[in-house]
Amino acid sequence: MPPYAIFDYKKYEIIKKLILFFIFNALFITTFTTVIFFEVKNYKKIERSYQNFYIKLKNLNESFTTFKNEYKNLTEKLKLLNLKEKKFYLNYPINYSTLIGTLIIFDTLSENVSFKSIDFDIKSGEFLIIGEAKNSKDFNNYYKQLEVNNYFSSVEFFYLKKIKNTLEFKIKVKIKSLDETI
Repeated sequence: MPPYAIFDYKKYEIIKKLILFFIFNALFITTFTTVIFFEVKNYKKIERSYQNFYIKLKNLNESFTTFKNEYKNLTEKLKLLNLKEKKFYLNYPINYSTLIGTLIIFDTLSENVSFKSIDFDIKSGEFLIIGEAKNSKDFNNYYKQLEVNNYFSSVEFFYLKKIKNTLEFKIKVKIKSLDETI
């Protein structure tokens, strides 16, 4: 028999082992690459989520910085306004509004009550009112209106006397200071 036709068992075993080796290597490489592919895909998802988180955090930090700067500007403006307010009160010690007090006093008038004279002391914030009422009921109603009014801190009665068909009265009304009414 020719030498190439002779069956060599050793060669057969070596070839068989080599084929099995290549099959197992192919399976191992296929499994390994599949696992690596899925792991890489998973890592890319994680990386994208970290990138999104980083972007959100960066935007939040920028917003915080913007708000921080706005807060700083507003506090500086508030300090300036407080300083201007203090300078205003130092330069203008008037703490009573003649206009507001006069408007409120005239707003409390009724048909049967009128004024003869009104004097205002700007330093004390007091109105001295001399007026007339048709009868005692009208005077009492007017006086009660002054007492319950939130813009007056005190109402002081001086006199009520009858002159002809009317009653003349004298009252001192102290208005609240501007910082009390705000």
